[in-house]
Amino acid sequence: MALRSTLYDDIYFSPEDGVAESEYVYIKGNHLPDRFRAIGRRPFVVGELGFGAGLNFLLTVRAFLENAPAHAQLQYFSVEKHPLAIANIDDALALLQLADLRKQLLKVLRASSWTLPGFHTIFFHERVRLTLLTGEAEEMLGSLAGGTVDAWFADGFSPAKNPAMWTDEVFFHVGRLSRPGTTISTFSSAGAVRRSMEQHGFHVEKVPGFGSKREMVVGRFTDRSASSEAANDSPHSATQSMPEPEKVPHAIVIGGGLAGLTTSLALLRRGWSVELREKLAATGSASSGNPAGLFMPYLTAQPTTISRFTLRACETLASSFPVFGAGDLLHRTGIVRRIGAGADGNTDIDTELEERIEKASQAHGLPASFMRRVDRKSYLMRKAGWTEPAALCKSITDLLLSHGDRFRLTLNERCDRIPENDDGADAVIVASGTGLAGFKETAFLPIKAVRGQLFVCEAEKAERYLSPTVKRLPRRPAVFENYVIPDPKGWVFGATFEPYSENPERDPASDERLLAQIAEQFPEIGVPMKEDGFKPVHGRVGFRSQAKDYVPVIGPLPDYEKALSLLKSDMAATVPVHDRIFVQGGFGSRGVMSSMLAAEILAAHINQEMYPVEGDLVEELLPHRFVRRDARSQK
Repeated sequence: MALRSTLYDDIYFSPEDGVAESEYVYIKGNHLPDRFRAIGRRPFVVGELGFGAGLNFLLTVRAFLENAPAHAQLQYFSVEKHPLAIANIDDALALLQLADLRKQLLKVLRASSWTLPGFHTIFFHERVRLTLLTGEAEEMLGSLAGGTVDAWFADGFSPAKNPAMWTDEVFFHVGRLSRPGTTISTFSSAGAVRRSMEQHGFHVEKVPGFGSKREMVVGRFTDRSASSEAANDSPHSATQSMPEPEKVPHAIVIGGGLAGLTTSLALLRRGWSVELREKLAATGSASSGNPAGLFMPYLTAQPTTISRFTLRACETLASSFPVFGAGDLLHRTGIVRRIGAGADGNTDIDTELEERIEKASQAHGLPASFMRRVDRKSYLMRKAGWTEPAALCKSITDLLLSHGDRFRLTLNERCDRIPENDDGADAVIVASGTGLAGFKETAFLPIKAVRGQLFVCEAEKAERYLSPTVKRLPRRPAVFENYVIPDPKGWVFGATFEPYSENPERDPASDERLLAQIAEQFPEIGVPMKEDGFKPVHGRVGFRSQAKDYVPVIGPLPDYEKALSLLKSDMAATVPVHDRIFVQGGFGSRGVMSSMLAAEILAAHINQEMYPVEGDLVEELLPHRFVRRDARSQK
């Protein structure tokens, strides 16, 4: 029996042969096998209206992996207003002979937050990236920016049952996000659908439909003029795709922490060659070299740039570990978040906890299961956890080195200048954390170094300290202002926040302050440690790269003097940028969780691709905001 939507009283795909129908209408209708075989270095981009049970996605992935050259990349963007339950997807795909791909899809969807409104970018395979856009089609397509689509699947329920998926406004965005040569196919042959496609730049024709269906429609984008005037007025208008370069493009990445490593990987996956320059003797030697680090969304009572970004970044990061061979470094334990420290007698803390959970849930459209109360002052964030940054840096470095002569690692390198044009780089990425202050081109960025010191306690000893009250501190990370991470290799306690200290060495006084804070915030373990006279032996110092507004900086680097002069006379002017120079930093204590998504956003800037997050969020992360702020203050 075919899976049927009760909302639209329509089936998701043919009960007779859903696979054959999908392949005929969408895979063959867009000539994908032949086009996959001819992919160059630029990722092939599919846009879909209606993810449904994911059948079109899985068949596209199968055709891609069977036909595309080994270097090719697939990016798949799919809109879905009503995400199906995982069990329904499993049932719908169970009999369609897609066993391995189906299992992988179920796995990544379970691990993601794709039922929440907004963009969800997930690594499905080392060569396949899936971005699910959960919400109304018009709104989600309106949020897409940065590049163009190569092939469209118009696969909503029938226009008669689901007219909102087939509106003129929807096809305006389809045209806006297309380029000459972009194709489209759909099972529908309705006259209104054809006219909307034609109005927004597609040459369409009716062809024989699948099975008993007499006709379907295919089209090719030929003319942007139909929607160019309106598209130029859009703040997120798409750019034309660049032609394939004749030579392999080359990037120089400055900084060997997680930001630089993941950006290098993102560019190598896109066919670039990369030289990574690091001033220290090994990658991951600075703040990225901590033994343990957390990833969790930073939720607020109202949506903010950082709450939206971290929600998206955490699921992108988690999906990347198994795909890039680091699955053993992913610990999805959940995190216990406290809103009160110690054992004070605050009788209102129960009410405060309930209010905080309710406000955050409403602000971000979270289901009740996303955050679960643990006790009167704590709640569990389920889709969160921890990883091992130092080990992750080594794993990514090994992966980079496996790319042969397309990757070069230069250690103990002077990293105090941005290379000139004669260095032969098509892009220079400054990802040097606190080192951003050392370049004249980036000196305007208000990024400061914040010292953090942590210590490690042997796991066996930590267990003994905890044993009398073991039920009060679950065997998973706990966070208040500081944190406890129960790593079996050694429990990690951190970290101090010392914005005015430049001491790179471990300081016993910092250990004492940190232990006092742990005893106050986590008395279950901190008080026994203090009473026992615990003195940290092992620990580490790092310096966070903290932006003044606590929001990461990701994007092309403005030419500060030119931009300031121009904006002081016209605040609406386009910010001029340095040719081929890009920057990312200012992640503060969220560098681990931000790394993979930030690298994908930056690669989209560099490669002129579709952004993996909403266009307005991309703009809020740009370094341009600091030039505009200075221009306003100096007017």
